Amino acid sequence: VLQPYAVGRLINYFEQSSTVTRELAWVYASSVVILAISISFLEHHINMSQFELGMRLRIASSSL
Repeated sequence: VLQPYAVGRLINYFEQSSTVTRELAWVYASSVVILAISISFLEHHINMSQFELGMRLRIASSSL
């Protein structure tokens, strides 16, 4: 939810009649980068736990 907002505000910086300052554009750009990194870390851990659950279910069902 936050990353599209930050990207939209960053794009507004490049419009002709923009009121976004250069410093604020840097804040939006860094937030896009930080959010992208944090999303990739979170998705990696979520996917790993889902794979682990899938392996446990497969082992449990095959041992029946």
